[in-house]
Amino acid sequence: METKPAPASVLNLSLRCFITTGFFVTVILLTIFPDNLCAQKISFSATKRTIEVGDTVTLKWHVRRARKKDIVTLTGVNGTLGRKGQVAVNPEEDSKYVLTVKRKNNEEKKQIKIRVKKPEIIYFTGSDSIPMGATCLLKWKTRNTDKVEIINEYATLNLDGDILLMPAQTTEYVLKACNKSNYCVEARHKVKMGGDFASGPAMLRFGESGLLEWRFDKALHVEIEGLEKNLQDSGSKKISPASTTQYKFIVKKKTEENKDTTVFAYVKVPVIRTNFIKGVKDYLTLPSGRKLMFDIIAVNWQKFPDEIRMKVMITDTAGNYISGLAPPYISEADARRFFKTIIETVEGKKYAINDFSVKEIRSLASTPHDISLVLDYSGSMSSCYNKLDKATKNFISKKHNEDRLAIVRFDDSIGVESPLKKNANDILSNILFNDGKGYQGSTALYVAADAGMQLLEDTMRSRQLLLMTDGFENSSMFYWGTYYTFATEVIKEACKKKVSITTIDFGGSANTPLLQAFADMSGGNNYQLDKADDIEKVFAELQHLYHNYYEIVYRPATDKGNRTMDLVYDDNTGNLATTSATAYINDSIDIDSIENEGIVTMTPFKNNAYNNMTIKNRQTVALFEFNKYELDDVSKAKLDVVVQFLKRNKDYKIVVLGHSDLKGDIAFCNKISVERADEVYKYLRKKGIASSRIISEGKGKNEPVWTAEDAEWKAQENRRVEVLYVKK
Repeated sequence: METKPAPASVLNLSLRCFITTGFFVTVILLTIFPDNLCAQKISFSATKRTIEVGDTVTLKWHVRRARKKDIVTLTGVNGTLGRKGQVAVNPEEDSKYVLTVKRKNNEEKKQIKIRVKKPEIIYFTGSDSIPMGATCLLKWKTRNTDKVEIINEYATLNLDGDILLMPAQTTEYVLKACNKSNYCVEARHKVKMGGDFASGPAMLRFGESGLLEWRFDKALHVEIEGLEKNLQDSGSKKISPASTTQYKFIVKKKTEENKDTTVFAYVKVPVIRTNFIKGVKDYLTLPSGRKLMFDIIAVNWQKFPDEIRMKVMITDTAGNYISGLAPPYISEADARRFFKTIIETVEGKKYAINDFSVKEIRSLASTPHDISLVLDYSGSMSSCYNKLDKATKNFISKKHNEDRLAIVRFDDSIGVESPLKKNANDILSNILFNDGKGYQGSTALYVAADAGMQLLEDTMRSRQLLLMTDGFENSSMFYWGTYYTFATEVIKEACKKKVSITTIDFGGSANTPLLQAFADMSGGNNYQLDKADDIEKVFAELQHLYHNYYEIVYRPATDKGNRTMDLVYDDNTGNLATTSATAYINDSIDIDSIENEGIVTMTPFKNNAYNNMTIKNRQTVALFEFNKYELDDVSKAKLDVVVQFLKRNKDYKIVVLGHSDLKGDIAFCNKISVERADEVYKYLRKKGIASSRIISEGKGKNEPVWTAEDAEWKAQENRRVEVLYVKK
């Protein structure tokens, strides 16, 4: 009969007696059945015990002699595990992982600690408050980081360091520090701007909102003309302009002599349209009540004070150009249901003008155009060459039959790809569409504009210049004596030859106020784009608008000076709306100040005498190989033109600024930037320019052209020497 064993926890004893040849033998049999009779052997390991946050570590385990009913668990992992396995974990904090093996009432544990190193910003500090126009020094120190940037300012910085910045308004800077796994932390530092100021968004998309901000110390009265009166002397106001709008602040204060005075501040807010013309619809075919938008696209005041002409575009919310809203296609009375009135504002005085005519111009009745396309193919445009080539091909292929076109491409060289021609096939056969090969240099913007104007003949045709760029002028002076090399010369020539300049500011990195002024002063239009796909859309829209638009003619107020024209219209929903434009009468815009905007150095010159001079131009004279400072033949040829200019213009002096790329520590970059500037200084002295007319400084890596050197050509454009022409 089978005997049932005793429970494992019971100690069984059996006693048996044997008598053998007179001996009495006692045998004691001891049987023990404990829980750990087949005790497990547990191994538990990690591929790393110390990691950076964002890294992965693998935990491995193996439970030998495990039973089927054993339960294996691991901290942070759901469910029961097998007796052998591994798992990847990504701890963001110092963590302890415990492997537990349970068998009935007993359990055994093994643990592993993982230390996690996080990127840290130990400090990010600097000036708390500075006067308007001053610089601020920001300092930082980090730990466990591989990349540091100041968001929207500098994409590549040292892991520990400092930098000088010149904020245009109260600014909160954000320092972002990341490790190699792109785990990032941020710190903020706000720099308040002292002194009076008024500012607004640098750019808005259509439909977006932004803030106007201002501070006028000890102001008695502040208002934004046409928007709100009785404002506080400092504050902000939300705005949602439908089109590019100039806001005028009227501020009343007391002078130091306790006399009442009124000052004005202007803030222009560019609005990017996101819907370009997609098609054409007659007003009668629209659904009832569809909203319409009017835009003044050009102003011509060449016959001032007798008349001003405005070109107007009308679109609907679907992006259609709307025709059929003015004579000769409807009556004057019907047109005035939509075109309500014009309000001119000149030096604060308002004039309501109801006596004006409006007519619709369509392609068949429009004036033939001579159009010069002047297109930027500098290195910074390289990602858009293909899109620009395609847009240019389509513009040529779909040109108006009677128009003549000329094509100019430019970087720091000027390429007349096609002279003025009427036949589209002839023009296309002249141009090599090869993604910008042969260009990719710097930006001779003024020379290119002049070259484009020289191709437009003096005829009865309408003369148009389409100028597209994404950067600042930096190379025109090397054509001094051959082309116009200053902004004032370009705009005066355009007005003299009656050339309307339409400017396209691509990417938001160009001198936007200058391009806007070129358009405003010549009777053209300004587009601001941030997407390469929009280039073709704008070219197609311009092709339509050159020959299809509404024209308003009126007799203006005779006061001389800048004026704002507000066209009040019915938007087809029963509401009144306004579109605005500015006219600059008798060259009343200060091109010199606009030309300088954005090209002054971030840090003041070490020689204070130069800080009070007018900067006329900023030009790149030399580029360098990595860790080199010797001048090549191309640089020497450019400097020879600089020498010629200085010898013929004794009232000019020059500032030589050396720069490095972003590689290396601050001390090294400062040193090589000084060496590069010194090489140019020595060359100018050798050519006979007096030392009293030259100041030479190194800027290190504080003022890069490119804040992200993701291509070698960008790094080389940072390794440069610039010269600034200054005049008392």
